[in-house]
Amino acid sequence: MLTIDWLTKVIFVPKSYTQFVSASPFEIRQLDIDVFRLDLRAIEADNFGIVNERTHTHNTTVTVGGVTLARVINIVNGYTVTFEDAPYGVNLAGANSNIADVTNLNQVQIRSANSAGLTYSKQINDQSFTNGRVYINVEGGLSGIQFPRGSLTDPTNNWSDAHTIADNTVLNGYELNGALVYTDSTPMTDSHIISKTPLTSSIEFDGRSISGSTFAGLTLFGEVEGSATFKDCVLGTATSGLTGFEGFASNCGFIGSLSLSSGSSENIIFNNCISLVAGSEKPILDCNNTSSDIHIRNYTGGLDVRNFTTSGASMSIDVIAGEILIDSTCTEGTIVVRGVARLEDNSGPNCNVVVEGLLDSVNLSGATGLSGATITDITNLVWDTLSAGNVDAGTFGKIMADLLTKANEEQHILNVHTEMLKD
Repeated sequence: MLTIDWLTKVIFVPKSYTQFVSASPFEIRQLDIDVFRLDLRAIEADNFGIVNERTHTHNTTVTVGGVTLARVINIVNGYTVTFEDAPYGVNLAGANSNIADVTNLNQVQIRSANSAGLTYSKQINDQSFTNGRVYINVEGGLSGIQFPRGSLTDPTNNWSDAHTIADNTVLNGYELNGALVYTDSTPMTDSHIISKTPLTSSIEFDGRSISGSTFAGLTLFGEVEGSATFKDCVLGTATSGLTGFEGFASNCGFIGSLSLSSGSSENIIFNNCISLVAGSEKPILDCNNTSSDIHIRNYTGGLDVRNFTTSGASMSIDVIAGEILIDSTCTEGTIVVRGVARLEDNSGPNCNVVVEGLLDSVNLSGATGLSGATITDITNLVWDTLSAGNVDAGTFGKIMADLLTKANEEQHILNVHTEMLKD
């Protein structure tokens, strides 16, 4: 912690008091001067400090002719500053100051950003938030809300500060890098949070509302509340699912268990989603007794559907290729399965599973004359065996058989006529 030796008038700044910025090509840290002067005031107010001279003066931001000048901090009354000795650099940020002039020299390199024309402009500052986003880097960012914190070049490291920065700049977009644990009381509603890839960026939720928010390119797990939109996300992990889901998911991958909101009555939509579970195992879609209608369009891979229990509720599962298991815990409602998939129906007696339009290599009893046929049988019937006797009228195979037969007859007649002309 920050300390003051009142006898020598030395202000000691531990390395841990400064904030880490980067490690390459050598370690750089940062000192937030506004936080520094507030901590000095707190020390001056204790029993030992109150009888000693003040350590510094402070001039806050001042607006002159429509231009806001930055704050100024001056170390006074003979006080000096010593940074904990080690080979690293310290950027002085957030104000003009004379700290570099009163620092006791050692291995630490002090980088002052003083400028006679240093000004504050909300309009100029807001332009520093590239693409209208506040940037969060959980490992490489710093806490605090003072500009330029939260910009692309100076990201914050936590959600609370990021949300405050966004409020101050009237933004609602965020770009996340790293694993964020959402546990504070700061809301994550009506926010737009993106990442470059779900392989490196994730959010762990603790049950708070995300209503009206959009998430893109993230791995998401834990418990959520409220309807949201999810794009290009990984929903769940191998060890922790995502519960309380409601809203719209597009181009997302399922891992582990995805549990729907039991209190939702709005449509729940999954479009172009896939299983991210390799092998014969399947991700679980726990309908959690929801009364919502569930629409699954263009799904690929395995899916284990459980706890569909509300009378009158409907679910549509349109499969590009995959394997669908309807669990015995599905006891009410109607589930329509269409597309190309192997279906294992273990549903309860009051759950109506409709398979019209389903191409299933095990169960093709819905197709006339194809009961028990395999995909190979069907393929051979169309493309290999084309005799008129075993191809149904009106089928593609029948048309091809007729064309070939007709072609053979015409060729035979042509051959006979050719021989007669020779004679």
